[in-house]
Amino acid sequence: MFLRRLLPVMLLIGVGLALFRWGDALASDAKAPERPAADFRYLTPISQLGGGVFAVAGTEDRAYVAQGLRIQTYDITQPEHPALLGQSAPVIGDMERLVIEGDRLYAFASGGNPNQDRLLVFDIAHTPPVLLGDILLPGEPRIVQDHILYLFLDEGREVRFWDVSRLDHVRDVGGYRDAWPASGAVLVGRRLFLYKTPIDLSTNDIAARVVALDVSDFSRPTIQAVYPLTWRDGSQSGPMWADEDRLFVPIYRATVVLDVTDPHQLREIGRIQQLPRSKILKVEENTLYLGAADSLITYDIEDFQQPQIIQQIDMPGIGDFALAGSNILGWQRDGWALVRALAADQLALAASLPAQIAHPLDLFVQDGFVYLTEAKAFDIIDVRQPKTPRLVYRYALDYELDPYTYETWPVFVLGNRAYVGVKNHLF
Repeated sequence: MFLRRLLPVMLLIGVGLALFRWGDALASDAKAPERPAADFRYLTPISQLGGGVFAVAGTEDRAYVAQGLRIQTYDITQPEHPALLGQSAPVIGDMERLVIEGDRLYAFASGGNPNQDRLLVFDIAHTPPVLLGDILLPGEPRIVQDHILYLFLDEGREVRFWDVSRLDHVRDVGGYRDAWPASGAVLVGRRLFLYKTPIDLSTNDIAARVVALDVSDFSRPTIQAVYPLTWRDGSQSGPMWADEDRLFVPIYRATVVLDVTDPHQLREIGRIQQLPRSKILKVEENTLYLGAADSLITYDIEDFQQPQIIQQIDMPGIGDFALAGSNILGWQRDGWALVRALAADQLALAASLPAQIAHPLDLFVQDGFVYLTEAKAFDIIDVRQPKTPRLVYRYALDYELDPYTYETWPVFVLGNRAYVGVKNHLF
């Protein structure tokens, strides 16, 4: 009987305790809501240091270097001693080509996937360069002139003309399309020369053709002239170069030179033999400046059949070149160089600047310092101020390494010693 009377009381006490704990839990949740777990998919960069050199452009007194994620500005008024004046804030994407036009620097940035290329526009009137705009592109940008972007789509079958003078109002002002893909293009004034290859290679003996396109009216571009190339000529072996009088078309067996003074006719005036696969930088009368792999060469081309080398300077590792007034800039991922070119027979290497942290391989972090191995150096970077990291020490490693073989040089720090493994050696 006693237990029967006690049971309801015990139930009431139990319910009361449960309600009390539930209410206390609610109050606790209201006071201190549970924080969601950190989402490490989205990381915000604090700063950036170094990187490979991807492109270079210049004027008589300035060089602009796309190193890593930044545009660096150098004073080259003293070519033997380029001086870093400043660098832009980091941007996203590899800047593969730079074009200077007035106070603007256009950078073509690769997104890594189709339809992810971008046009970055920097103001270079002041130092450091300031990013003015970032335009997502549906195709491949190849030329910018007079603030018109020549954008190639569908493997070059179509070219669109975009007015980028106002970055807040980019306009498509016209285009041209035909059935043949374009693998090369060069612009002189309002004449666009295209190197076109056929879709069906078995239909005839025409291997390619050079098309001269009048783009004076972007809304109605018209073909002025066509020059055919046969299978015996071989395929295009380098970028075309042109001025008001001549068009140079590098093909496998020779460089075809076309007279373009008549707007309605492309007339072959000769073929330059024996030139290596390379990039024509400029042609002055009968002097040709050529950027080849690992060297810079000037030729006398008065006799097309037997061009004579005027001067050649070796530039190991340099893979591309650009003009900077009377200077010539060369670069590769590991760094860039400046050549003084006072005359065709007066080429002189004035300066060579290595890139910082072009091929990082391994790193170790301890007490605010990053210990880093790269392809040809061991670096110590002070990151105690994360927004302004500083390279404070570099030790050159004399081991030749192809950075694309993905070999790892491990680094480990214990106390005040750093241990670096390089191939079969421990430093």
